[in-house]
Amino acid sequence: MCGPPISRRRLLGTAVAVASGSAVTGCSPDAEDVDYRTDGASFALTNVAVFDGEQLSDADTVLVRDGLIAGVGAGLSVPDELPKRDGQGRLLLPGLIDAHAHAATFFANASLRFGATTLLEMAGVPSPDEVAARKDPARADAADVWSAGNMITVPGGHGTQWGGNPPVLKPGADVDAFIGERLEEVRTSSSWSSTSMRGRSRR
Repeated sequence: MCGPPISRRRLLGTAVAVASGSAVTGCSPDAEDVDYRTDGASFALTNVAVFDGEQLSDADTVLVRDGLIAGVGAGLSVPDELPKRDGQGRLLLPGLIDAHAHAATFFANASLRFGATTLLEMAGVPSPDEVAARKDPARADAADVWSAGNMITVPGGHGTQWGGNPPVLKPGADVDAFIGERLEEVRTSSSWSSTSMRGRSRR
């Protein structure tokens, strides 16, 4: 069984020092279970195979300070004050992005178990709490949730077949005004606005 994924806020970036993100671990059949959790946001990962999003690099060590990558390389010297975690040769890669999610907030916690650290909700607007959690570097319990906005459709279109009530753009309607109303909904939303379509609570 794989060790738990490194929390999304505990490794912000990839081997090319991207500003935000996370990492997950791959499993070797012969590797022992490893607890990668740390007590702080500063630590060192050693003996890992680093995939930077495009290719495997020759790096085997990643240094993290205050939740941000401070160094990536082969055989880096690890300062004494940094706790070490031995990756036992396992794969270290950037957190995955699920670019088409539904009920994203509902599954944001479980998504981390599958390596997805960012979810893009296709039919709903995150509440202020979700937005605040996404911006808080101390939060490490769920994937970041972004939104494509509220769902819209045409008469008899997708979203109406299950009895939902998404905004409908009717023939001859003022498109600019319609879109403006949807944008205003996003700006003023204080709840998971697509729950009326799903018939269940946000959490």
